[in-house]
Amino acid sequence: MSNPNFEAPILITGATSPIAAAYATICAARGQGILLAGRNVIEVERVAQDLRVRHGAMISVVAYDAAKPGSGLTLAQQALDAGVKSAIAFHGIMEGKNAFHSMMQVNCLSVAELFEELLTLADKENRKLVLAGVSSVAGDRGRQSNYPYGATKAALNAYLSGLRNRTHLSGHRVITVKPGFVRTRMTEGKVSPTSPLLAEPAKVANDIDHAMRGTSNVLYTPWFWRGIMFVIRSIPEVIFKRLRL
Repeated sequence: MSNPNFEAPILITGATSPIAAAYATICAARGQGILLAGRNVIEVERVAQDLRVRHGAMISVVAYDAAKPGSGLTLAQQALDAGVKSAIAFHGIMEGKNAFHSMMQVNCLSVAELFEELLTLADKENRKLVLAGVSSVAGDRGRQSNYPYGATKAALNAYLSGLRNRTHLSGHRVITVKPGFVRTRMTEGKVSPTSPLLAEPAKVANDIDHAMRGTSNVLYTPWFWRGIMFVIRSIPEVIFKRLRL
């Protein structure tokens, strides 16, 4: 089912990530306007220019640093001024436990700041939004290999679930996207490049596009991660704590 909000421009943060770039390509190919936001404006502009040349798309670029509290307030106003009716937050970092505070800021707090401001501004104008946050299957259960990162994504999952509940009756849509292993810088050296669980950014971007244009609340991508994480969540803690995951 097509969503009329998609005639309006879409805000994409973390625009230089492979998944975000692949998703922006899908949007540009159908002629949708795009507001690309990211910390490295030069790199974001390169992505934008490539899409302009290949698809003739109307694309604007704005600076946005998710690591800096308050940046989302400015971006939200820019997005609403540009006529945006949908937004998807791709930005995120994965580091060790010594960077827990910075990961929490980028992976969760910045998304909350941006989405809350977008909704506040949209409600003043009686505009309905479609918002999506790209989380991770790592947030479904803490594992010793990446529990600090997983904890920040779990916080994001809880936030998006609560926001979906709060805004349901007001007509907004909130989507939680949970990718598994994707061929990006985050997985280099951590996942075998030949693993059958490793997805290409274009595949994940296509799944996200279907979710944004449909009625999904929570998207696992690729689809098989829903089953995998169901099994992992079902393992009793007395057993799970002994596993090396």
